[in-house]
Amino acid sequence: MNKILRDLLNYVIVLISLIIIWHIIALILNKAYVPTPLDVLERTYIDLVNKILIDNTMISLYRIFVALVFSTSIGFIVGVISIWARYRFVSDISKTLVFITYPIPHVTLLPILFFLFNIELSKIILIAIITFYPIAISIIEWSQRFPKDLADIISLMGGRRTELIRYVILPSSLPGILTGLRISLNTAYAVIFIAESMVGNNGIGYLIYWYWQRLDYTGMYSAILFLSIIGVSTYLILLKLEKKILRWIY
Repeated sequence: MNKILRDLLNYVIVLISLIIIWHIIALILNKAYVPTPLDVLERTYIDLVNKILIDNTMISLYRIFVALVFSTSIGFIVGVISIWARYRFVSDISKTLVFITYPIPHVTLLPILFFLFNIELSKIILIAIITFYPIAISIIEWSQRFPKDLADIISLMGGRRTELIRYVILPSSLPGILTGLRISLNTAYAVIFIAESMVGNNGIGYLIYWYWQRLDYTGMYSAILFLSIIGVSTYLILLKLEKKILRWIY
């Protein structure tokens, strides 16, 4: 059995096991707030047909995509500056700024962002702030694992700093960028619920909160299930892409 089939079989076994456990718990508790998997799947189908799930999920994915574009771009720039700025003082300040602000509970900044920006932009900025750190820190760590001999050769041949970054640092940082992106994407799915449930009237996070407020537990579970499927799917796609790009590692 090749690796792909073995991995697929493992996913199927785990999925079936989780569904069985969920069903048993629902039968034992026999409460409205723990519906059976069949009830949730039926409701998911209904909400998909009515486009409630699709429309709200697309809004959330748009916010996540825009935020990740900003956080990845800024994270790469800050990560490179933290290691390869022309002046050591700039590198030290940049790296210290990243590590000293990382432990801050950034979700608590959302009310402040609401004061400074409009509601829509505040949600995107919050996701960008939180997803920035895994990318920046991964790049800082990986960009130091470059082949020093190659860097010395480029310098001896009169290579400029931009060429060193392009041909040595960027390839060395690529694993960090992709790993940080995977971590950030999964973090973004959690943050989007908080951001959308606090203020607004659309998005998958808002939909989950809206169902919960109205005690529509089956609808709430269907939205959570759909978001989970999206999250797992994008994670596996990025992991597959990472393995394809970084063939020398995997």
